[in-house]
Amino acid sequence: MIESIEIDGKIYFQTISVSKFLGLQTRMNGELKIRSKTNGGVQNVGYLSERQFYRLILKSRKSFVSEIKESIIEEILPFHLDLIRDILQSKGIINGKSN
Repeated sequence: MIESIEIDGKIYFQTISVSKFLGLQTRMNGELKIRSKTNGGVQNVGYLSERQFYRLILKSRKSFVSEIKESIIEEILPFHLDLIRDILQSKGIINGKSN
């Protein structure tokens, strides 16, 4: 399970938990550092913003993450297709012509 905290209505995910969940070998710098009591004493513990966390999920190649990605594509993206199309058109990736 990924440890998280809520501060001022925003969710942050503990970098160590995220690393273990995704099997990452590199250290991540969190957007937020909080002094916390750990097994090794009081230490600065890093936390990622939701945006950072979801970016890592979408970049992950772990097989178990593919189900999460599929849910995002099937359940969330359909509600934002107009916005996605506008972004792609504004960047010149797709044209604005309709059939």
